[in-house]
Amino acid sequence: MKIVRILTWLVMFTAVAGARTSAANEDARPWSERAANATIARWPNGRFVPADAHWAWNYELGTLLEGMDTVWLNSADPRYFNYIKSAVDQFVAPDGSISTLKPEENQLDNILLGRQLMLLYGVTQDARYAKAATQLYQQLLQQPRTASGGFWHKQRYPNQMWLDGLYMAEPFYAEYAATFHHPEAFDDITHQFVLLSQHARDAKTGLLYHGWDESKQERWADKQTGLSSQFWARAMGWQMMALVDTLAYYPGDNSGRKELIDQLQQEAAAIVRYQDGATGLWYQVFAKSGAPTDRSSSPGWKGGSGSRPYSGAPKRSFDSKPGGPSKRPFRREEGEGSLAPRPPRPDSGPGQRPAGKPGWKPKPSFGGKGKPGGSKSRPPFKSGPKSGGKRPGPFGKKRS
Repeated sequence: MKIVRILTWLVMFTAVAGARTSAANEDARPWSERAANATIARWPNGRFVPADAHWAWNYELGTLLEGMDTVWLNSADPRYFNYIKSAVDQFVAPDGSISTLKPEENQLDNILLGRQLMLLYGVTQDARYAKAATQLYQQLLQQPRTASGGFWHKQRYPNQMWLDGLYMAEPFYAEYAATFHHPEAFDDITHQFVLLSQHARDAKTGLLYHGWDESKQERWADKQTGLSSQFWARAMGWQMMALVDTLAYYPGDNSGRKELIDQLQQEAAAIVRYQDGATGLWYQVFAKSGAPTDRSSSPGWKGGSGSRPYSGAPKRSFDSKPGGPSKRPFRREEGEGSLAPRPPRPDSGPGQRPAGKPGWKPKPSFGGKGKPGGSKSRPPFKSGPKSGGKRPGPFGKKRS
């Protein structure tokens, strides 16, 4: 009996030691890998809905896999590539058709996930991914446009251009054009950015309004300008990341390249003036942050608020936040080193307040800790494998 007890204790000790070693190894990984591992554990099939719920081609999955894509490129761990592949393969048939996609809706949101089709084609050279990507490219060629030539955000939003749409469509548009030799597309891509820069930019702040209705008919549109009422941090985040990710595919001699770089520098200079001095974060609605601060002597940029998508865009231009990291980490730990995002604070969309909370002042949805995030800006594939719900209410109330 004594020997049995000793063996039992040895087994238990080994198990506990192994668990601690595993947790320590996980702790030693970069935050990006830990977040990716937590994602795989939480959504092993690339589905973040209940098993019996409808699952369709969507931009949320595209956003998630963009992050997974970056982790794979940085780590060369095949688990991350396999996760991307299995998540996309749920939709792509052997003939290259995309199940659940409804081209007649003309949603720019549906274009984003096409970037993973390009990745999978570049790595595997499987023609079905190229065929699926071509369906999305054809949608862009047939997309309804405003009188000035801007893409409608979707069929049911006629004559409307949103900053979101630049991120959903233009990086894929540019990558497809670079890969399959459509140099004429870059003038059109540049035009999409130029239109919103010309019409949505506020001359006083340098910020961009979230949306522009060229017809000036939508209920949220200003009757003189067609603009929405708010500067929404998340929307500017989409736009800035669209610039960064699209620039990676521009020919060096294309005149639009300088235009996009100039826009990125202009946005970075504008947005840093609204960074909260105490936390290093940004309010989801910039108007809630009060007067802009003068950061010209020591510009800072730190990822972390509800506007995280833009946090790493100009990371080579700005240092981390003066004064150290944010006090509110973006994540919490669950069990043996696994991660989960902190629940967001109440937010009913730009320009609105949660029901039952009069006078509520928006706060950053998440904090940030450590280095700012970034964009992978992967080069276009030339040959062979490469290593290594509903959208929130967009615009708030009509401006007076």
